[in-house]
Amino acid sequence: METSSFKNWPALEEIVDRTSLQVTPDTSVLEAIALMSREQAEGCVLVVDGAQFVGIFTGRDVVKLIGAGTDLSQTKIEQVIAQPAISLTLTGCENVLTALSFMRQHRIRYLPLVDERGQLVGLVTQEQIDRLEEQLERETAFQQEQNYWQAVFENALDAITIADDEGRYVDANPAACALFGVSREELLRSRVADFADPNIDVAQMWQQFLQQGQMSGDFCLHRPDGTTRETEFNAIALWAAPSRSIANVVPGLHLSICAISAKGRGSK
Repeated sequence: METSSFKNWPALEEIVDRTSLQVTPDTSVLEAIALMSREQAEGCVLVVDGAQFVGIFTGRDVVKLIGAGTDLSQTKIEQVIAQPAISLTLTGCENVLTALSFMRQHRIRYLPLVDERGQLVGLVTQEQIDRLEEQLERETAFQQEQNYWQAVFENALDAITIADDEGRYVDANPAACALFGVSREELLRSRVADFADPNIDVAQMWQQFLQQGQMSGDFCLHRPDGTTRETEFNAIALWAAPSRSIANVVPGLHLSICAISAKGRGSK
């Protein structure tokens, strides 16, 4: 997925790390490396003089210095950090995409953030943004999946209802309202037993369904206007659903699909 496709990148201030490691310019490179190792840092330390941002020292710099045979104990950080130091000034209008574009432009993985006076605010890393992008991808995919199932639910020709453990209806599609002969508001104030044949032990049937996790068969639907509909139903407890998409619904809910049976169609 293209990064720019995310419309809801959080403000940069929401993800900035304000506890990143800091050293002063006169710190030796060896001391800085020891600090990074001891604190298991993100891979860098920020160099500050008072509150003023001076530069950044990264693991890549360490590799270069070792390769050049530099005496790390005698070399101060201020001697090896890149100048001018790359940083992004926070004005309050930036979001994560701003930081990502800036980092790509300068080919960096660690972005120090400063205020308008050049004082250090904190750090944003490529790793942070990668994790956030993965999270947004998951959330976007989940929302698209939810939208798909909602469209199926709303436009299905068969009646689809969702009931809780007590047999109370908590959702119903337009086809269900038409079949039951009530409005959605009325249906959501009802229970499964309200539409059953009075001679059927609905409580026992419902307990059996909860134990088994699924049930199907014929059901004579008794509508409030006194008419009946011969139907066929297939009900499943969502914890037992084979599809992960369906199982994402809150546990304790049970889905039922109901349609006029062949017998019911023949009686019309």
